Amino acid sequence: TAAITDASGNKWTITNAGQVAINGTTDIYTANVTELAYVNGTIWQENSSKLWWGETQPNDSWAPSAGTTTSPLPATPTPTPTPTPTPTPTPTVTVSPNNTVVTGTTAAITDASGNKWTITNAGQVAINGTTDIYTGNVTELAYVNGMIWHENSSKMWWGETQPNDSWAPSAGTTTSPLPATPTPTPAPTVTVSPNNTMVLAGSKAGITDVSGSVWTISNGGQVAVNGVADTITANVVELAYVNNKVWQENTSNLWWGKTSTTAAWAPNAGTSTSPLPAPTIIAANATSATVSQSQVSVIATAGNHMVFISGSGNIVNLSGGANTITDTGTGNTYILPAAGKGTDTFTNNILTTGDTLDLKTALAATNWNGAASTLSKYLTVADTAKGAVLSIAPTSGGVGVAIATINGATTANLTGLLAHSFT
Repeated sequence: TAAITDASGNKWTITNAGQVAINGTTDIYTANVTELAYVNGTIWQENSSKLWWGETQPNDSWAPSAGTTTSPLPATPTPTPTPTPTPTPTPTVTVSPNNTVVTGTTAAITDASGNKWTITNAGQVAINGTTDIYTGNVTELAYVNGMIWHENSSKMWWGETQPNDSWAPSAGTTTSPLPATPTPTPAPTVTVSPNNTMVLAGSKAGITDVSGSVWTISNGGQVAVNGVADTITANVVELAYVNNKVWQENTSNLWWGKTSTTAAWAPNAGTSTSPLPAPTIIAANATSATVSQSQVSVIATAGNHMVFISGSGNIVNLSGGANTITDTGTGNTYILPAAGKGTDTFTNNILTTGDTLDLKTALAATNWNGAASTLSKYLTVADTAKGAVLSIAPTSGGVGVAIATINGATTANLTGLLAHSFT
């Protein structure tokens, strides 16, 4: 289970089959491995025949070719020095801050002499665990300018500076010893994105991590953190948030991840293994499918389907046939097919439930040059009695082919549609 991490960040382990694995990928040229060692920047493996081979980087050749019986490790381990016992520090008294307030029976106030003042279950003051029988119905303790005060259920206050002093004033006072406290302004609440949240390039959506930082994909295809582009990223097509780690995928289907804004993207060369759960695949012969999960990918490339989606934050790519979608969730993204590659019919107005249409695939099959001023020559929205019909023309001003129908969107137009879409 243990691993060696080299200077490049690669993790070297031994598989259950007795082979070397680098970043989880088995090196098939190794076998019967019993030990790994990291000596002066070189990774060494020993097999069951007590032979050693070494290499300095993944994909180098193990050397020497026939192995060596000479261990690369020092002949005699350096003895571990006997640790010097750390002296036990003298306990220090942590005095409660001025104006400390205690309610309930578990918290305590510590005065300058180290005495602990609490409220008992019976509503009396206790000093170092000993009840002060001259108190009753206590609801609050306060430590103000070196004096302990207690308040009772009648809103009366008494104070004393040392245990066994007399509480004063004798009849109590209705004036609180505490300073007037303005109503604090609550700190802004950070709403962290759900696990497995996905954001596609072109979307204005973002991922909010546990520190409150917002990660997006810029128009230039770079990761942006709180609006500032990360210049070492490029060609980014997707972001994902998995187990408190932000991942980016590029156009070569390679992934890099990091856990904070200041960390380095890893692994160095990227990985082709997606950190996200496997997508939900709808088979061509499946006439219906129900998706109740959230933050998953849903894919169908052939066949006609009735799809029922109750989850949220999903990315749904349905093409190759006639698909009817009933969406009772929120915040789902639908990748619409290219003209002639299928149609998607929505039984309800998804434009009012926080859903988003991804039109990149549909427009990529046209000769549109990406200029917003000419988009209406390729993408049209027809307002019908049942809803909005989206059509795509392969050439500017050409005949449009219907790719989607949104029932209930009876007053939709191109401007309104684009407010819920990205291109």
